[in-house]
Amino acid sequence: MSNLIPGEKGHFFSGILFMVMIKLRADTILIRADAGGELPLDLEQLRDELWQTCVQTGVDDSELADDIVAVIRNFVNEGPQAHQSYSRCEIDELIVQILVDSGFPNVAAEYRRRRQMDDFIVVPDHVRPEPASIRLVLQRDPFFVSKPVDRIVDALIMRIASLRLADISPRLVTELGKAIWHEQEAARIPSSQAVGYWLIHRDEIPALLSGADAQLLATGAIHIRSVSSLLPRLQLQTNLGYIITDTDGSLIPELALFPAFDTLCSRLNGIVRRLISEVQVRADRRSVIDIVRARLIFSQTYESACNQPHSSGTAAARLRQDLDSIAAHHFAAFDNIEFEFE
Repeated sequence: MSNLIPGEKGHFFSGILFMVMIKLRADTILIRADAGGELPLDLEQLRDELWQTCVQTGVDDSELADDIVAVIRNFVNEGPQAHQSYSRCEIDELIVQILVDSGFPNVAAEYRRRRQMDDFIVVPDHVRPEPASIRLVLQRDPFFVSKPVDRIVDALIMRIASLRLADISPRLVTELGKAIWHEQEAARIPSSQAVGYWLIHRDEIPALLSGADAQLLATGAIHIRSVSSLLPRLQLQTNLGYIITDTDGSLIPELALFPAFDTLCSRLNGIVRRLISEVQVRADRRSVIDIVRARLIFSQTYESACNQPHSSGTAAARLRQDLDSIAAHHFAAFDNIEFEFE
């Protein structure tokens, strides 16, 4: 039987001996070109630049660079500022800002040096210290993307008034806002409970799962990214190559593929819901109250479909649709769980 269908002893994925290295998809975002128009920014290359900077400064966390790139992608494509066009210099400034805000000033300084960035950037825009304007400025800062900005708006306006400023630069708004945020958090959370960058690091995840699910993770069948407070989203990736062969290495027939995939989705559903619950508890504890969402990526879909016996391009596409229908049965968008096939 397929590795996805429990055998007589109930083992899941029995006989799997190999590991898989999974990387984020090569991706791009469009940025503003100096000569006008737009050009793509290779996020995989950006991730490598960040990782090299981390290594240079002694920060040995392989997922930090991945997460910051994910924050930038989300910030540019989905946030309140998604309509805005950014230059590479502005992207670099966002990265430096994220690193400083997240407690990595040495990495920020090294990244600034490597990118030969100016020490100061003049921001000529000013805003009136009114709730709507202040709220919008905060929401356009990566630090506040997943935080309840309304909690500090009144205190921030009072702080600006104490400075006797009729208008104020967006940069000063965000810096004062962060100061107030940290003051409130320090008063709310004892210093003994201080936490770092990650809500949940991937090293913690096996201990949060049942023994069988932790074993599934250990086989390399699935990969779960760490979850940060800047982007409290759960991302899980699984390679469908695991479900197209029997334990003896032979291809399983198409009719066996469907129940195997259904079993996989059922297991993933339990894993995702368990981790979403834990992430939400930790996010609430740190006042990161954005709804926690999950994203599942089924990779090697086309290859898995085409490896089925007598599977033409049309049949492979139809098989992909059938798998999509099975996944939709387990993962509903209204449950804040999304999935996609690569």
